[in-house]
Order: sequence, then structure tokens, then C-alpha cells
Amino acid sequence: MHQGEKAETLYYIVKGSVAVLIKDEEGKEMILSYLNQGDFIGELGLFEEDQERSAWVRAKTACEVAEISYKKFRQLIQVNP
Repeated sequence: MHQGEKAETLYYIVKGSVAVLIKDEEGKEMILSYLNQGDFIGELGLFEEDQERSAWVRAKTACEVAEISYKKFRQLIQVNP
């Protein structure tokens, strides 16, 4: 996941670990957080339409990640609130 990309997908970390980071004005990477098995990535995009990714996500270990589009997720919660 890259900063500035259009946010259209929610991710779930099935296995592994990732770092969430941004680049400062000088291009230096700053780690905001680490996410692990059981964590979600991209949940903020569920609350605002046409949002861009606010950070980069980089795998720290081998990862298995599940994904669902925001559109499909919203359809599912309408059927099963």
C-alpha cells in the first residue's frame, strides 16, 4: 500500500507483521506503527468517500493478507448488520 493511492480496499493481516510509515519533507521515513496478525489496514477509508491512503505499509515479515473492497464490505453489513 502506498501513500497517495486511492483507498478502495480493507485489508486484514492473517499472518505476519507490517510497518506503517510516512516520509517527511526531506524524504526520510518515519514509522508510525507496527501492525500484526489480527489487525486491519485501511479502515479509515470506510468512513470517507474518495479518500487517499495517508501512509505506506511495508511487510516486516512474510505476510498473508485478506482483502475486501469497501463497496463489498458495505453491501455485506447491510445484509448482516
